[in-house]
Amino acid sequence: MASDNSSSDEGTAAPSPFVGTAPDAGCSEDHDIAVIGYACRVAGDNNSGAQLWDFLMNKGDACGEMPAERWQSWRDRQPDMAKTLDQTTSKGYFINDIKGFDAQFFGISGREAVQMDPQQRISLEVACEALEHAGIPLQSLAGSDTAVIMGVNSDDYSRLILEDLDNIDAYMGIGTAYCGIPNRISHALDLAGPTYAVDGACASSLVAIHQARRALLADETSLAIAGGVNAHISPYLTRVLDVAGAVSPEGRCRSFDDSASGYGRGEGAGIVVLKRLSDAIRDEDRVLAVLKGSAVGSDGKTLGIMAPNQFAQEQVARDALKEARLPASAVEYIEAHATSTPVGDKTECAAMASVYGSARLPSSPDCFIGSIKPNIGHLEAGAGVMGFIKAVMTVEKGIIPPQANLENISTKVDWKAARIRPVREPTPWATTRRRRTAAVASYGYGGTVAHAIVQEAPRYSSFREIMGNKLPSGQPVMLPLSAPQDERLRKQARTLADWLQQQPDELDMNSVAWTLAVKRSQHRRRAAIVAESKAQAIELLSSVAQGVNHPQIILQEKGVIKAPDSFRKEGAVWVFSGHGAQWKGMGRVLLETDRAFVDIVKQLEPIIKDEMGFSVTDALLAGDCDETAKAQVLTYVMHIGIAAVLREKGARPQACLGHSLGELAAAVVAGALTPAEGAIICCRRAVLYRRVAGKGAMALVNLSASEVEKELNRSESGDDNLVIAIYPSPESTVIAGDARGVDAAIARWHAKGIMARKVKTDVAFHSPTLEQLVDPLRAALGEALRPKEPLMPIYSTSLEDPQALDARGADYWIGNMVKPVQLTKAVQAATRNGFRTFVEVSAHPIIAHSIQETLDAGGVADAAIIPTGIRNQDESKMMLLALARLHCAGDVIAFNEGLPGWWNHDVPGTAWQHQPFWPKIEKQKQRAGHDRSVDVKGHKLLGAKTSINGTKMTLWQAYLHAGAKPFPGLHPLHGSEIVPAAVLLNTFLSLAHTNSLQNVGLRTPVVVEPPREVQVLLDDGKMSVSSRLAAGEDEENSHSWLTNTVANIGVANTGSKIGQTIDLASVRERLSETLPPSFSIDYLANVGVSDMGFPWKVTEHLRNDDEFLAVVDADPQSKGDSPHWGGQSWASVLDAMTSVSSTIFWKQPLLRMPTSIDSVTLLPGASAPKVTYMYVRRRTEDEEEFAADMVVCDEQGTVLVDVDNLAFAGIEGNPDSIKTHEGLVHRIAWPPAQLAEERREFDEVVFLAPESAAKTVEAWSMDLSRQGVRSRFEGDPNAVTLSVCPKAVVVVVAETTQEIDNVAAVSLRNCERLATTVQQLWNAKTATTLFCVTQAAYGGSNAAALSQSALIGLARIVHSEHPELFGGLIDTEHAAAAFPLQALKYVRGIDVTRIEDGVARCARLRPLLESSLKSTQMAPNGLSQPHGPGNASSGTLRLIPHHATYLITGGLGALGIETARWMVERGATHIVLASRRGANAAAVRSIVKLQKRGASIHVVAIDIGAADAQEQLQHAIDRLNLPPVKGVVHAAGMLANETVADLTPGALSAVAKPKVSGALNLHRMYPPGTLDFAVWYSSCGQLLGFPGQASYAAANAFLDSLATHRRSMGDACCVSIQFSSWRGLGMSTSTRYIDAELEARGITDITRAEAVFALELLLCTDIDHAAVLRARPLEAGDPLPHPILRDCVSHVPAPVNLSGGTADTTAPKSLKERITECVAAVLSLSVDSIDEHTALVELGVDSIMTVGLRRHLQKLGLDVGPTYLWTCPTVAHLVAHFKAEDS
Repeated sequence: MASDNSSSDEGTAAPSPFVGTAPDAGCSEDHDIAVIGYACRVAGDNNSGAQLWDFLMNKGDACGEMPAERWQSWRDRQPDMAKTLDQTTSKGYFINDIKGFDAQFFGISGREAVQMDPQQRISLEVACEALEHAGIPLQSLAGSDTAVIMGVNSDDYSRLILEDLDNIDAYMGIGTAYCGIPNRISHALDLAGPTYAVDGACASSLVAIHQARRALLADETSLAIAGGVNAHISPYLTRVLDVAGAVSPEGRCRSFDDSASGYGRGEGAGIVVLKRLSDAIRDEDRVLAVLKGSAVGSDGKTLGIMAPNQFAQEQVARDALKEARLPASAVEYIEAHATSTPVGDKTECAAMASVYGSARLPSSPDCFIGSIKPNIGHLEAGAGVMGFIKAVMTVEKGIIPPQANLENISTKVDWKAARIRPVREPTPWATTRRRRTAAVASYGYGGTVAHAIVQEAPRYSSFREIMGNKLPSGQPVMLPLSAPQDERLRKQARTLADWLQQQPDELDMNSVAWTLAVKRSQHRRRAAIVAESKAQAIELLSSVAQGVNHPQIILQEKGVIKAPDSFRKEGAVWVFSGHGAQWKGMGRVLLETDRAFVDIVKQLEPIIKDEMGFSVTDALLAGDCDETAKAQVLTYVMHIGIAAVLREKGARPQACLGHSLGELAAAVVAGALTPAEGAIICCRRAVLYRRVAGKGAMALVNLSASEVEKELNRSESGDDNLVIAIYPSPESTVIAGDARGVDAAIARWHAKGIMARKVKTDVAFHSPTLEQLVDPLRAALGEALRPKEPLMPIYSTSLEDPQALDARGADYWIGNMVKPVQLTKAVQAATRNGFRTFVEVSAHPIIAHSIQETLDAGGVADAAIIPTGIRNQDESKMMLLALARLHCAGDVIAFNEGLPGWWNHDVPGTAWQHQPFWPKIEKQKQRAGHDRSVDVKGHKLLGAKTSINGTKMTLWQAYLHAGAKPFPGLHPLHGSEIVPAAVLLNTFLSLAHTNSLQNVGLRTPVVVEPPREVQVLLDDGKMSVSSRLAAGEDEENSHSWLTNTVANIGVANTGSKIGQTIDLASVRERLSETLPPSFSIDYLANVGVSDMGFPWKVTEHLRNDDEFLAVVDADPQSKGDSPHWGGQSWASVLDAMTSVSSTIFWKQPLLRMPTSIDSVTLLPGASAPKVTYMYVRRRTEDEEEFAADMVVCDEQGTVLVDVDNLAFAGIEGNPDSIKTHEGLVHRIAWPPAQLAEERREFDEVVFLAPESAAKTVEAWSMDLSRQGVRSRFEGDPNAVTLSVCPKAVVVVVAETTQEIDNVAAVSLRNCERLATTVQQLWNAKTATTLFCVTQAAYGGSNAAALSQSALIGLARIVHSEHPELFGGLIDTEHAAAAFPLQALKYVRGIDVTRIEDGVARCARLRPLLESSLKSTQMAPNGLSQPHGPGNASSGTLRLIPHHATYLITGGLGALGIETARWMVERGATHIVLASRRGANAAAVRSIVKLQKRGASIHVVAIDIGAADAQEQLQHAIDRLNLPPVKGVVHAAGMLANETVADLTPGALSAVAKPKVSGALNLHRMYPPGTLDFAVWYSSCGQLLGFPGQASYAAANAFLDSLATHRRSMGDACCVSIQFSSWRGLGMSTSTRYIDAELEARGITDITRAEAVFALELLLCTDIDHAAVLRARPLEAGDPLPHPILRDCVSHVPAPVNLSGGTADTTAPKSLKERITECVAAVLSLSVDSIDEHTALVELGVDSIMTVGLRRHLQKLGLDVGPTYLWTCPTVAHLVAHFKAEDS
C-alpha cells in the first residue's frame, strides 16, 4: 500500500519490483500478521513515526541532562541522600513533558490522573495515536475482543507516591501497578479482549508483540495493541545500574563503537497495532509490514543471571525463522539489541554472525546490522518495540537509516569474518525479486531472549482506492469535525485549516472528507462544514475556529448532549411532509448530479407516464408543478428520491412519519409498500382530486384546536362545512372547507388580531368534501396493493393511535384522504419513545415549525429538526448540509458507504491538550547545616541544638510532620493527631541531669499535622516545649508561638519511692478483681481514643475500687529483654503509664487527658525494661478531682519510675465529654410552614388510589369541585402517564387498614404504589407534579396510621432524589379531613407537610424540652436515673437490673454487639442475641469478652421478620430457662442501596421484613406494659433524605410510628432512636462516600460513647422518638444543607477583614463561571479545561465527587438534590436548570 503518511519523502527508496505481486493464496500468509499502525513518544521530541524517521535518517542523538525536577522529591524528602544523588548518572534520553497528560480527553479527574503512573498516561495517549495511524476510530472498538499487551518493567512512580504513607489513596494501587498500564487502555476504550502486562526486563515489549501474534493466530482476538513503555522517575534503578556498571557515565549509547562503555537509559513508549493479514486485506487496511514469525526463549544457566548467552540468542533467532518459514539468508537487515555494553554487544554480534552472517553466499553482500538505541536511548521495557517500529519503517520505505554515534567501529568484532556490517550512511535496500526482510532482537538482563522477523507488506489496491483517484472534482464536500469538548473542536478546525493552506490546489477534497468521516473517531461534540472548494473550506474552518457563524457551518445543538443513562433514543425519525413543499426548479440539480435520485425517477417514470400522462423528468426540468394533481405526484417523487439520496450517502432512518400525502413515502421508506405501489396510490388519488379541484380551500390559524373548534361551533355565518383538517401543533390548526367559508373565517380572525393565512391549494384535503371520492378510490386501487410488515416503526397521522399497526392497504389510504391529520399526536408519540431528531424529507420544509411548536409545548428542549431542501437553494449542497446536521445531532451515518474518496493519510489527527499532573511532595524545612527533624528513634522532640551566647539557655529546634514523628503508632484526638504526653515527658527527662522533673504542666497538645516548628528550651533548670505552624515554601513565618508544656528540673523528694522495692505479691493479694487484659484499651476506645502512640500491651490487670496493678509489655514485637529501640527511651513505658492510670476513674467514664504532674523521677542509671509492673492508686482527698499516684517497677518490684499526683481533666467543648444532650439529641418539632406568594398552577387533580379509598376520593373531589378544581380517579399507576396532561397534579392516596395483622402488607403496597408512580412519571419525562396524601399517619394512634407511616420516610427520599417531580407528602389531621388544597398550592420545598389545627406545618430538629426529661431518681422502667435535666456528669453508673433477660435483635451485627456491651457494663447478666445469620470472628471474640465479665450471652438463630418468628423465638427463650424478658432492643435491619427510580418490590420487601415485620412480631410478643423498655434502632437518613435509602427510610419511618403507637397504648418507655452513623460501626460504617454524604447533609457521625449517652438519656424521657446526630458548624456564607436543620445549626464566625483595603470592584461572575469553578475544584482541573457540554461523568466525576460538587454548589446558594446530576449531566444543563428555576 501507500507509504506511511508519518514520514517525509526524503529517505524513501523506490519500491522493489516484488511489491506489485498480489497476495499468494497458497503461500504461508495465513500465518502472517499485518502491522497496520504504530505510534511512539520518545526522546528528541519524536512524537510520531514521521519525526522519528527523519531523526534516524539524520543520525539524531537525543541524549541530554535529566530534567532537574525529576529527583527533587528525594532531595526534599531525604536531604541526606543529596550526595549519593549527585554521584548518580543524570544523563540519558528523556522525554520533555512527562508530567503532561490530556486527562480531560479521557474523562479522568485531575485527582485520579495524579495517582496514575506517567507510563499509564503516555501509553493511553500513544495507543490512541497508534489506532489513529491504523485508521481505526476509537469508538468502533468498544466491546470488541481487542487485546492489549504491554511490556512494563519500571515501578518508579510507585516509589514516589507510595512512600508518602499518610497520603495514600484508593486509586494509587491500580494507578501504579504494572497491570494498570494495559488495563487503563482497555478500560478507556471499552475493550474486552486479553489484557495483561509482560515483564521480560529489556525484552518485555518484543515479548508483548510475540504474545499478541500468538493471540491473533489462536483466534483469541481479532486485533491486538502491543508495545512497551518506560519512565525514569526515581533514582533507585539508575543507582543500581551505576553500581553494576551497565550505564555509561556519559549516559549515551554507542552501539558497535570501540568506545562503548555502557548504555544510556531512555524513556518513552512505542505501540503497534496488529491484525491477521487476511483480515487486514479483507478490511482494506493499510498494511505497513508483515510480522512473519517470532520466538521467545531464555538464557538458562549462565555464569551469572545477568550474563548473556550467545547460544540462546542464536536459538531464539532460528526459532523465529522457523516460525516465519524463511531461511536466514532472506534477512538482509538486523535491528539489534546492542545496548553498548562491551560484553553484550560482542556476544550479540557473534550470535547474529552465526545465524545470519554464515548464511550469506560468497557473492552476496553482508547482512546489515544497526540499533535505534544511540538515537533514543535504551528504553528497557520499551526497547524491543522501538526496534520493531524502526524495522517496520525500514522494510516499508526500502532504506536503512545510518547508525548514530558510530565514530570508530568496534575492533572487538571481526566484521569481515562475521559477514554482518553496521550501516554508516543511509543505504537503499538492494533491488531484488524478493520482499525486504529484517530481524529484530531484544534481550532482558534476567535471561529472556526474543526475536522477530519483519517483512515488506504485499502491495494491493482496493476498489475504493482505485476509484478514489477517478472521482470528478468541483462538487461540494462535507467535512465533519469531532472532539470531546467544544474548545477542542475550534482548535481542530484551526489545525485543519492550517494544514489545508499548505496543500496543493489539486488536493482531493473528497478524500479529506472521507478520512475525517471514516478514519477518525467520532466524539460527542461535533461540527461540520459544507465547502465547494479548498479555499472555501479554509475560510469556513477559520470561521469555526473563531466562533463565527455561516450558513454552511453546522454546529451541534447544545441540548444534544445527554446523560449516559438518558431516555433519549439514538437515530432519527424521517418525516415526509405533504402538499405545499413543491417549488419550480425542484429536482433539477439532483437530476444532473445524483445517481440515486435519477434511478428513482427512472423507476417511477413509466408508471406515472401511464397513470397521469406526463413525464416526471420533463415536469421537474420545466418546473411544471402548479396543478394540484401534478404537484401531488411530483411531491411524492421528491420524497422518495431525496430519501434515496440520503440512504446512498449513508443515512438511515430509525422510524418514519408521514404528514398527509407524506404518509405514502413514509410507508415506502419503511418497507410497507414498494415505490411502485406508492406511485400507483398517489397517481390514482391525484386523478380523483381533479374532480374537486377549485372547489375548496385550507387555512392555517395560530390557535389551538380546541379554540378553533369553539370558534367554528359558535359561528353563525353558515360555516358548517368548515372542519379541522390538520392538527399540526398544540398552538396552531389547519381548517378546510369551501373557499368562501375559509375566506370568511380568515377575515374574522384577522379582525381579532389572530394570525391566519391561506394554504396554497384549491382542494379541501382531509375534509368531508372528499368523501365523494371514497368509493372511486377503493375501486381504483382494487387489488393493486400488497402491503407488508414495515421494517421499522411508522408513526401514523391518520389513526387515533399513532403507533397502531394497521396494514397500509386501500382502506388505510382512504382514511388518509378523508381523516384529519394527527401530526401533533404522532410527534408526541415519537418523543415519548425517546426520539429527538426529526428529518423533514421534502423539497422545502413546511412542517418543521409545527414539529418545533409541539416539542416546545411538551418541554422537549434537546431536539434537532433537519430540513433536506430549501426553495431555490442548491439541492446537492442541501443534501450535504442535511447529512452534516444529522452528524451533529449524533446520528450514526455509514460514511464508509455513502461518501466518495479514499484515505488521505496526511490529514491531521488528534492534538493532545496537556496539563501537568504530579504529586505534591512535602518539602522539609531545614536550615543549611542543621538536621532539624525530631528525634524519631529516640522518641523525643529534640532537633538541632543551639547554645545561646551569654546565657545559660540551650535551644533545640525541630520540624514536626506526619512523615517524621517521634512515636511509631497513631494518636488521634477528634480528627487531629497529637504528640503523646509520654513523648513530652521522655524529652524532658532526657535533659534532666537529676533524672527528676517537678511541676510539669501539660497545657496544650502538640498537633502533628499541619507541619509545625517545635522548640525545646532549657533555661537554668526550667524547660518548655513551644510550637507554631510551619510556613510555606519560600515564605516568612508569621505564625505565633504557643507554649505547649513546661517543667522544672528537680531532685527526688524525701518521700520518693525511687529505688525501693514493692511487695508485688501483697499487692496482688489485696487487689482481688481480675480484669481482662484489654480493659484499658477497651475503655479508652469507648471514650474516643481509637489508637495508641506506642505498641505496649497489658498482659495482666488487677483492681479494687481505688487501685490498679497492671503488667505491661512495652514492646510485644520484641523477642528480647528490652524494646527493639533500646532502653534509652522510656516513652512507651510512660505512654502505658499515663494511659492505664487514666482508666482508674472507670466509675466516671470520660475522655481525660493528663494536665499536670507534681513530680516524676527515674531511677538513675536504669534502662527502660520490656516488661514492667505499674501500680496506680487514685487520690481520694477530693472526689471532684481526678488524680493518681503511681510507680513503675521491674519484675523484682524495684521502683524505676515514681510519679506523684498525675492529674487529669475531661476535654472541654468536645462531644465525647458529653456533659449535655444539647446539640446531640433532638426532638422533631412542627412549626407552621412558610407559604409561597404564588400558587402552584395546574389544570386538574388525578387521584391515584386503591378501591378502598374510593369514598375518600369522592369526598375530596366534591371539595375540589366546590373550589372550581377539576379532578378524577385513576386506579393503575402504570396507566397514569397515558392519561395525565402535563399540567396535572397526580395525588397518590394511601391505603389504610384497621387490622394490625394487615399493617405490614398494606404498608408495603403503599410504598410500591408511590414508587411505581414516581418511576412511571420520571420515565415519561412529564411536567406533571406528584404528591402523596396520608390521613393522620403521623400520630401513630391506630393500625390505619401505622399502615401509612412508611410513606413518610419514602416520601423524604423521593423529594430528595426527584425534587422537580415530587411536591411532597401531605398528612391530613384525620380521616374525615377536607382535601389539603392550600398546602398543595402554596407549600414549596418541603418533603413532608403535616396539617394540624388546620395549619400546614413542617419538620424542624430542636433541643429536647426540659419537661420531657424525668427528674425522679428511679425511672418507671426500673433503670436508675442518675442525672438531672440535661446533665450526664453527676457520677454514679446507670444500672440495668440483673434479675431480668434482655433481647437484642440483629444481635450479631456491630450495633447489636455494642448494645450488648453497654448492657453488661450497666449490670445486665442475661442477654439473648437474635440474628438470622451466624456470628463472625469479631462477634465471637466480643461475646467471649462479655461472658468473661460474668454475663450469660445466648445466641438464637432466627429471622425476626419471619411469619413464625414469635413462636420460634419464644420457644428458644423458654428452652434457655431464663428470667423474664424485660427489655428489647430491635437493631435488626438490612440496607439496599437503590434509588427510587430503580426501586423494586423485592428490595422494598427485603428491607421491610426485618424492620417492619420484625418490629410487629416483637410488638405482639411483648405488648405495651410488659417491658421495662423497648427501643427501636431507626436512622436519621430518612429525615435528611439520604439518596439511595428509599426502602430503608420507609422501614425506619414505620419504626418511629410504632413507638408512638405503643406510647399511645400506655407503654411508658418505648422509643425509636433516629441515629446518625456510629463511627466505624453498623450498616452505615464510615466510608469516604458516607462521610461525604453526611457532610453534604450538614451533619456528622457520632461516637459509640455519644450513642450510648443518648440511649440512656432517651430511656429516661417522655418522648417516643428522637434524632441523635450532630449538626456540623457552617462556614460563613454556607447555605443551609437541609431545612430540617434550620433551628439546630451553628455558624463559624466570619473572619474579620483587617486589611483596610478598598472594596472589591471586580465584576460579579456569571452563574456559568461559578458552576464551572465548582466543577474544576472538585476535579482538580483548571477552569479552562472544563467543557460546559461534556457530561460530568466523562470528565471524571464519581459518586464521592458528586457529593463534593453538591456541597460546592450549595455554597453558591443553589439548592442541589442528590439526583440533579442525573438530569443535569453537564455544566450547561446545570446553568440552564438554575436559570429556569430562578425565573
